[in-house]
Amino acid sequence: MPEYAVLGSLESEPQLALPEIAEDFLGSVAGAPPEPEELAATLGPGLSSLAADKLLEVRRFSSWPAEWSQGAPIEGDVLGAAAGQAGAWCALDGESVLVARITEAGWRWL
Repeated sequence: MPEYAVLGSLESEPQLALPEIAEDFLGSVAGAPPEPEELAATLGPGLSSLAADKLLEVRRFSSWPAEWSQGAPIEGDVLGAAAGQAGAWCALDGESVLVARITEAGWRWL
C-alpha cells in the first residue's frame, strides 16, 4: 500500500515534492488525518523501497519548483533516514525539499 500511494501520486504528475505526495495520500484517507510522524512512518519506507527498486528517483532541492538537474540525488540509507522524518512530508517551507520522479521502470510497473 505505501508503495502504491507514493507511485500512484506520480501517475498524473511525474515529479512531485514529498509534501505534495503526502497531500494526495491524505485526500484518500478516511477519518482523522494521521500525524506527520505517522505519515512519515507510512510513506517513507514505500518511497525508499521504490527508489531501491529504481521505480523512482529522489533528489534534494534547496527550493521547489526548480529544474530537475539542480537537485542532488539522494538514495540508500540517506534517503531512508530523510524520508523517515516528519518534516520531509510537511509544507514546502523547509530548508530543503525532497522530490520524487517516476522512472521508465516505474511507468511500466504502473
